[in-house]
Amino acid sequence: MVFQHIATVPPAPPGRETMSSQTTEPDPYAILGVAPDTPFKEVRAAHRRLILELHPDINPAARERFDAVQKAFESLREQHDRARGRGARQDTRHMDDEGPSGTDVLVPGGQRRPDPNPAAPPVRNRAARTAEPDFISQTATIVAPAPASAPEIAQPGGPPLQVVLTPGRESLLLQPRAQMLYVLLDLKLSQETRSNTQPLNLSLVLDHSSSMQRDDKLQRLKEAVSRIIDMMEPHDYLSIVTFGDRATVLLASSPLGDKRAAKEALDAIRCRGGTEISTGIRAGLQELQTHTANLLSQMLVLTDGQTYGDEAICLALATQAGERQVQITALGLGDDWNSALLDELALRTNGHSDYVQSAEQLTRVFEEQLRTLQLTAIRNLTLTVNTAISSRLLRATWVAPSIKLLAVPADAAPGAQAIELELGRVSTDRDYRLLLELVVAARTPGKLDVAEVTFGYEVPGLGRDRESTSLKLSTTFVDKWEKEPPVHHRVHDALRKITAHRLQEQAMQAIQEGQTQKGTASLRTAANHLEAAGSPDLAALARAEADRIERQGQAQAGNMKRIIYGTRGLG
Repeated sequence: MVFQHIATVPPAPPGRETMSSQTTEPDPYAILGVAPDTPFKEVRAAHRRLILELHPDINPAARERFDAVQKAFESLREQHDRARGRGARQDTRHMDDEGPSGTDVLVPGGQRRPDPNPAAPPVRNRAARTAEPDFISQTATIVAPAPASAPEIAQPGGPPLQVVLTPGRESLLLQPRAQMLYVLLDLKLSQETRSNTQPLNLSLVLDHSSSMQRDDKLQRLKEAVSRIIDMMEPHDYLSIVTFGDRATVLLASSPLGDKRAAKEALDAIRCRGGTEISTGIRAGLQELQTHTANLLSQMLVLTDGQTYGDEAICLALATQAGERQVQITALGLGDDWNSALLDELALRTNGHSDYVQSAEQLTRVFEEQLRTLQLTAIRNLTLTVNTAISSRLLRATWVAPSIKLLAVPADAAPGAQAIELELGRVSTDRDYRLLLELVVAARTPGKLDVAEVTFGYEVPGLGRDRESTSLKLSTTFVDKWEKEPPVHHRVHDALRKITAHRLQEQAMQAIQEGQTQKGTASLRTAANHLEAAGSPDLAALARAEADRIERQGQAQAGNMKRIIYGTRGLG
């Protein structure tokens, strides 16, 4: 099979043993058969080969070796993620709203609290501390919002992608310590770019386990897929895979010339068995790889249940998908599914994960996902931030179309350096907005060059393999303000929403770890920010769930999912 590699454990590098001579702990490098200086991409590839060979479903006698390989890779992955500023497995799960170590952390509402991690190493930027401008203080002046309008289109005659820069403040007050500079970047597509599309290569990977028989889910799913077929063009490629504890290819990948035949294939869906998502993903990838040239490849995975013991294979296959430029949209239906797994499947492919509360919503959600795919104008978008000697990039966060923290290395030292972030695709039906948080320092008043940002991308509809758009970030330091400069309302709004997102992530983590008091406190604070951000219903749900957790000692799965995914969608 295309995605099932047979491999053997390579011998340990010379001079290395499976057990370290200085400790009783197994050496993870030796278990994976790689040298200590092996790039993580190759470590991941070695792990992928081994788990596909040793998985108990494939090789029952290799259970102990499989467990050892898993443990070794998790150890090395945690080291790698910490170095890149990501928590183990979930890159935003452990992130909070604090600035650099030694910073007085400012959250919306004007509350300032001391650094909760004083033992962390300080920012080595000629100053030991970092001050955040009081952007969200209730007493700060805020630029009045302009009337609502449709998303802007970039000026004609320019590059396919143009960027509008909005600083939090036009100037910063000179201080003896480093400060935070917030910059909002809006991505705008030119009219020429907006008018081009690319043929699709879509694989629908759908759960047909026994649980899909309940609550009319199967019939609603067939209606949603039928609508997808109607919306697609004859030159688009479609495959349909269903899975329970094994996968079935209902419709092999081919151009969608005969839509009636494609719909008739849905009649063969039978709900049976358990849930093993990896079988469906593997089959879907094989179908997508049948046709790849000049096509936009996408997998849509829908499940309503927990997968059984094959999470590692799912993630390995998602990594393969990302390497092959296949993006995964992972949708969970109802309340009983693993949000951490679906989030990671999407994350590894720069895709999207979401919560579908009921089967009645399936057709609308499928329509939205397909429409966004059809209107894709840019792919393989990257952002490179070249910081000046006096600054460093602390965080980068997608604000729209949904809030998502990007993996900025946590150990990025101050000084001239380049950090590259993978951003995925851009479609014409959505707004795309990033917030950069930079630590800056100056000794004298005047203009300070902070960084140069460069977006690299492909425009397949125009036949352009690689384009780039660059701009410089700078700010002005002054000895004193005659009048405190206003905070731009759009930066203020973005910070408030991001803070609400971070707080609810902290709350979920604390609740999962049994720290009920800490978790409910964070959830209530997140509710305050949600209400201020214009989401009173979501705020009320967060408060009600905090009360429930205090009374009953546990959270309601559906409510937690609504809070998590509702907060992400604030952008």
